[in-house]
Amino acid sequence: MLAKQAWRLLHNEHSLFCRVYKARYFPNCSFLMAELGSNSSFVWSLLAARDVVREGSTWQIGDGSRIGVTTHKWLPNALVFLHEPNTEMKDTLIWTENKSKTFSVRTAYRVALRLKSTALAEHSSVRAHGVTWGKIWKLNVPPKVRTFLWRACSNCLPMRDNLCRRKVQVEATCEFCRQELETVAHVLWKCPFTRNVWALVRGQVQKCSNDVVDFFLLFKHMQETLEPSELDRWAIMAWSIWNAQNRYYFRHVQSLPRWIMESAVGLLTEYQYLVVAQ
Repeated sequence: MLAKQAWRLLHNEHSLFCRVYKARYFPNCSFLMAELGSNSSFVWSLLAARDVVREGSTWQIGDGSRIGVTTHKWLPNALVFLHEPNTEMKDTLIWTENKSKTFSVRTAYRVALRLKSTALAEHSSVRAHGVTWGKIWKLNVPPKVRTFLWRACSNCLPMRDNLCRRKVQVEATCEFCRQELETVAHVLWKCPFTRNVWALVRGQVQKCSNDVVDFFLLFKHMQETLEPSELDRWAIMAWSIWNAQNRYYFRHVQSLPRWIMESAVGLLTEYQYLVVAQ
């Protein structure tokens, strides 16, 4: 029922209900962008239902005045992606959980259950592999590398396979080899381009299998196999490979494997020297 009231806030902007809430709780932004303030009340628990609305809806483009390109969900499928802007119509938030595209408490309940099951699964993973997850934040590497590694292990990187599962219209295969799906494990470990980089790294890394499906399990194996210094080097190498992939995608600059390795080792050496110096 809270989700239903949240939906009303977004669609009945001129109602007394909406005007009172906006004046008090989010005068300078929309309900979707509002943050919990110090003057909130129990009624403002509508924010708890906002995730349900976000998950089950998408923007249909009109004049573009209400949509933030990087902050709003507006590319759920090919139909919306190819939709021509209509400057005579306002942007509209539509419900995507049923064929009629209309909000219902029943479908909102299904969305809430889906979000809850996802959260429970993530929580169970943290409990089952707590030591492994904690090891990420204890690595002696720059903070941006630790953050990257956490995102990679959580499968949060914008790989093509992830984008396709979110119904973004892109080719799912790897840009480099054109042989397999572009997953985190493939890009950072299995791709022939990536293997050329790892071939330059000496030590126990060379004994690890190439047949990896889940990057988190790969990190868990590395954490159990490698010495701390080797694990630091492995982590920053994965980060350097990711950066090289991005340089190719966005700047059309292809980096040589040895340069990728040397730049990673150089950054790690400099960082660890500064940590000791402090």
